[in-house]
Amino acid sequence: MVEEFDESVLKAMQELEGYTFEEAKVTYQQRKDLPATAFCGPNRTYPCHDPAHVRNAIVRLMTFKPKGWMAILGRVCARAKKMKIESSVCEKYGKATYHEESKIFKWYVEKHKPECPECK
Repeated sequence: MVEEFDESVLKAMQELEGYTFEEAKVTYQQRKDLPATAFCGPNRTYPCHDPAHVRNAIVRLMTFKPKGWMAILGRVCARAKKMKIESSVCEKYGKATYHEESKIFKWYVEKHKPECPECK
C-alpha cells in the first residue's frame, strides 16, 4: 500500500530545516565523482557528503519510506551526528528503533518471551 504524498508536509519540513531541494541536487558528474562512502543507501543512493544532502536524505526517507528505510536512516543520522546536525527525526528514530524492525531482533524477542499464564 502506498501512502499519499502530502506536499505541505514536505514544504514545512524544508522551512524548518532551512534549505531547498535545489540546494541539495547532485548532478550526474558530481554523483559519479563522489566516493562510495559518501552514500548512505544501497546502490549509491542517498548521498550525504554535506549538511544539505543529509537534511535532504532525512526528509526523503520520512516522506517516501522505501524498503529498508530504517537502516538507511540509521546511517544518515550517524552522518548527521558527525556533522553536528540536530534533527528531531534522528532523535525519535534512533538505532533502537532500527533494531526493533530487524528480523533477528524480532526472532530473539519472540524466542525469549517470558512465560506467563496471562500472556497466552
